[in-house]
Amino acid sequence: MAVTVVTFDLDHTLVRRPSGETYTLKMRAIDHSLQKVFDLKNINYMAHIGHELYGMTDRSIMKMVLANLGIAPAEIDRKLEDLFREMLAYFETNLISHRDGEYVPLPGVKSLLDELKAKGVVCGLATGNYSRFARWKLDSVGLTEYFTFGGYGEDDEQRSRIVAIALERSGLKPPDRGCHFGDTPADIEAAAANDMLSVAISSAGGGEFTAPGFYQAGADLVLDSYLDSEKVFALFAARA
Repeated sequence: MAVTVVTFDLDHTLVRRPSGETYTLKMRAIDHSLQKVFDLKNINYMAHIGHELYGMTDRSIMKMVLANLGIAPAEIDRKLEDLFREMLAYFETNLISHRDGEYVPLPGVKSLLDELKAKGVVCGLATGNYSRFARWKLDSVGLTEYFTFGGYGEDDEQRSRIVAIALERSGLKPPDRGCHFGDTPADIEAAAANDMLSVAISSAGGGEFTAPGFYQAGADLVLDSYLDSEKVFALFAARA
């Protein structure tokens, strides 16, 4: 039983903002759509969710933000698709004038992806980002070519289902196995729900959580740096 398919979360697993204060194009699109669809003016949506967003999906984040702003559940459900349509339209309209540099790859991640590719491991995304936002982030840091399939925020609101959808699209054939990389305990739980190995990147390597919380969640391996890629392949060999 070999590991032939690997899925990655995106934010703080593959890429991160170089500064926590960066007001990205996606953030601008979200704030614009909140005003356009819900008449919520001068909203910085991050102020209404904070660190709770880690491990959440685009859709679940928007639902929480709107609920925290006092919007009734029925109105949220009725207008959520309009919100995302407006968000994506604004994003595309302003992309031409957009300047790259809002995201950078985590240290060592490209080397790990090169090693996986050389060993014939197929890589995909399993992210709560809508696919358009995910592709933009990967394009901006030069990582798009490594990923051939994915599960995305428009596919489902639950992270475990997004991982499952990515696996379905990967062509994984039993008894071969998959492994999921992430930066939150939610990623570890999603991997377990899909009978996958799990690798976490800790706060030391660019993630948001420390090793004890990951191991408590059941992680098979916690990395402080992708430069420790030999530990990944040792895990794969041990579970073959």
